[in-house]
Amino acid sequence: MNLRFGSASKFRWHPRWPGCAGAGCSIASSSIVCAGLWWMLGLVALATENVVISYQPAAQLCELQQEKIRESSGLATSRRNSERFWTHNDRGDEPRLFAFGMDGQHLGTSHVIGAEAADWEDLASFVAADEAYLAIGDLGDNDLSRAQYTIYVVKEPVNPKKDSSVERQIDFRYEDGSHDCEALGFDVLRGEFLLAEKCKAPRCRVYALPWPRRSEEGVAKMIAIIDAEFVTAMDISAD
Repeated sequence: MNLRFGSASKFRWHPRWPGCAGAGCSIASSSIVCAGLWWMLGLVALATENVVISYQPAAQLCELQQEKIRESSGLATSRRNSERFWTHNDRGDEPRLFAFGMDGQHLGTSHVIGAEAADWEDLASFVAADEAYLAIGDLGDNDLSRAQYTIYVVKEPVNPKKDSSVERQIDFRYEDGSHDCEALGFDVLRGEFLLAEKCKAPRCRVYALPWPRRSEEGVAKMIAIIDAEFVTAMDISAD
């Protein structure tokens, strides 16, 4: 199982461009950059030994056709359909998810019933007990003023045009204070969320948040420091 971090600038919607998002990447000039989808800054193999994996250079996959995607912030591949992707806007939007195909065609909008959108930053997809899920990270904290953060877990909609409901709301805090994290992944084998902070320093912290057994506030604890800055995305391979 491979853990990968990505860093890329985010650009807002421009009326001259159709919009964009990349499967595992951030958006540049409203066009999707794909194929490893991010500029890979760090790579860690969560196994018995570290493994270095090389990826092909990033290439543009498509341009999104949905103009309501103003600033694609989180992005995840569908676990139900290998040619479908999900994304959402950054702060200031409704709690909703957008589905699109590999050609950028808009496939549907799913409003997330029971969720709030203070500052959604990243999106993760995973399968547990033969069910496909999406985890939405309300993690943004540019001013480092939040005392609590939230991850919303929903079943991935079979029909991307249908609304979804929150299956689990996970409220949590970091063990050492406030952090601005924009990278979220879920490790199915370990049963924990991983979060990487976005920072200017060349070394940024990674936190682990175990899946809570009860509806109490969780505590994310630091597990590593990585040689990367401005981390804005994370993916964990399905295998």
